[in-house]
Amino acid sequence: MAQRKKTATVQLKVRMKEPLRGQLEKAAKDRGVSLNAEIGKRLEQSFDIENRFGGPQLLELIEMIASVMRSTGEHAGFTESGNLTNRGEWLFLPYAFDQATKAAETILEYHRPPGEIVVPKPNVVEVIGVRGTKVDRKESVARVSQLLAELGPLMAASELRKKEQDK
Repeated sequence: MAQRKKTATVQLKVRMKEPLRGQLEKAAKDRGVSLNAEIGKRLEQSFDIENRFGGPQLLELIEMIASVMRSTGEHAGFTESGNLTNRGEWLFLPYAFDQATKAAETILEYHRPPGEIVVPKPNVVEVIGVRGTKVDRKESVARVSQLLAELGPLMAASELRKKEQDK
């Protein structure tokens, strides 16, 4: 069988429920494209989303965390305020936010791989200082070890700084 070019257009037969076909048709009309173009774009986007979130397994975990946070936050938010009109309101209520966070932590703990948590030893073959400065190898290795022990919070802080700068 001849190998197809990556840019070749192929024809597929797809079965779907009528309401979904109707949604796709409306979206295509709203964007001014064919139904085929709309279906193709949406399929490509599904893979883009998977890749952006680190693959299908991580995306599934993120979706589970988001779902449990949303439902817990909404329930706790109603309990806390007695009246929620906006689904995202729980994000601004201390008790509701705390309960949603605990729900997410529970999901993460459930998925934690078995085994002892061991901070890896730094892979420092040689520590090089700025020309003319004396470098204490033992002290440098200790600093790298400390950074590795706190890698998660450091990475999170970096992301939060980026988000603040983007505002």
